[in-house]
Amino acid sequence: MIRSKQRDMILDTLKAYPIHPTAEELYTVLKDTVGVTVSLATVYRNLGQLADAGMILRIPVPNSPDRFDGTLSPHHHMRCEKCGRVTDIPAGAVPEICSCAAKATGLRITGCGILFHGICRDCEQN
Repeated sequence: MIRSKQRDMILDTLKAYPIHPTAEELYTVLKDTVGVTVSLATVYRNLGQLADAGMILRIPVPNSPDRFDGTLSPHHHMRCEKCGRVTDIPAGAVPEICSCAAKATGLRITGCGILFHGICRDCEQN
């Protein structure tokens, strides 16, 4: 993948703001917080290219826009049913799910991503 100033800025911002943003949320952070002039189409295109290249994670969320994650170490996610926030869950909290699934099915599983649903701490307290 060819590097560009805009792509590097999108990647750096995604890693600096680990909030699992949608493309539109990241666009707002870039525009309002970081002060970068970039189009929403450029953000969408670059996030897609970065995800396809394995440089970021795309988190598909049913009935909601995809979210993006700059953390590549193994982990899962939980989406709050009230506010929509996505939170990291360490891979160790879900022990060996891939090997258990492979053993049960006889399939060669090379990875997995789990999206838990629930209520985050902030919403639980309110």
